[in-house]
Amino acid sequence: MKKTTYKSIFATTFIAALAAVGTMTMPAAAINTKAASAGTKVIHELPDCDHEYEGKLFEEVYDHIEDKFEDSFAKADVGVPVAIVVDVDQSNPDDIVIKGDFELYNFNQKGDTLECASFGSFPGAIHLEKEKDGDYEVTKMELVEDGSEFNSSAKKIFGDKYDAFMKVQSDDKTRDSYRDQILANYVEENGLSIKKVKDYGQDAVTLPQENIEEFSSIVNGK
Repeated sequence: MKKTTYKSIFATTFIAALAAVGTMTMPAAAINTKAASAGTKVIHELPDCDHEYEGKLFEEVYDHIEDKFEDSFAKADVGVPVAIVVDVDQSNPDDIVIKGDFELYNFNQKGDTLECASFGSFPGAIHLEKEKDGDYEVTKMELVEDGSEFNSSAKKIFGDKYDAFMKVQSDDKTRDSYRDQILANYVEENGLSIKKVKDYGQDAVTLPQENIEEFSSIVNGK
């Protein structure tokens, strides 16, 4: 198979950015969390954010992110995995490699708002194999190391995509906008009455319009 080239998350539109889905690896010690106030109360048990419309490959990636890291956080109403993809290599179906920054956000619902209770960033590379039935299975995850080993381990994992990865790391505004689009699609897909998202210490912001059809078309190469 040919190597699939995906545009960066920093393309001019988020629709184009969706084509940049990837894999990563990172140690549990490198978890960075933004905790909500101690008084935040879990109000609802929301539907899982399953990303089914993104296809089997990325559904497996998101499931792996949530399964691997959810126990590192206090229980919330819903966990929302996000993949900020830098590169996807599908040239070998036995070792598909997705490189990027993999994140897990945990939200509690308060009225029409999702309030972020905690957040973890896990940059690296996720390796998958395609099975005979067309499904995918994660075989391993390489994680960028924390502290003084961050740059050297990131260069080892990302190779010639290191600069693109560092650009992703430094653009919080774009990352938040990408996450909010995923939240808008999640709300639409599940028929929820949620209209806003609020990060700790910040004002709530209105979610964008859903774009499930466009998101799905780009991620699945249609």
